[in-house]
Amino acid sequence: MAAKRFVKSSIDWAAFAERVPPNEKIKFQAFKAKVDGYTKKLMSYPEKQPTIDFASYRARLPHLAMVDEFEKQFKAVKISYPADKLTPLIDDQEKKVNEKIKLQKEIADLNCKYYEKQLQWWKNMMPFDEMTMDDYKDYFPDSDSHVYDKPNFWPHTEPPKPVFPYLENKEHH
Repeated sequence: MAAKRFVKSSIDWAAFAERVPPNEKIKFQAFKAKVDGYTKKLMSYPEKQPTIDFASYRARLPHLAMVDEFEKQFKAVKISYPADKLTPLIDDQEKKVNEKIKLQKEIADLNCKYYEKQLQWWKNMMPFDEMTMDDYKDYFPDSDSHVYDKPNFWPHTEPPKPVFPYLENKEHH
């Protein structure tokens, strides 16, 4: 078998399956089945190239020179595996992505700390229904509230402007 020739897959299929969204499960299972099929087929091949008994051919065939030529050509054939040029590129990409992930995680952690402080501030704040306008000014000093300049009533909005100002009552002279 070819088991010694090939290393174990570096894919953690259980972890991979956890990350697959529910609507992609069928495609994932089909992909996993294809990989398993290819692996099984690859493992079915013998580990070493089959040997040919040229001595038995010499004993049976009348043209020994032809058998010698075939044996020489057969032994000259060397099938080598291609050099792996892509794994270093993938490893470099993985390092770059891991650096970006680390940076994004740090940013996310800082954002979480900031928003947790904000949330705690809002929780500790006096409820709005118990707050006076002075309290509001104390909590929100930068707000654009003109409480003291132009006091008004709830809902604290501008009075509606007429849609057609030319239809307003005008004094006729």
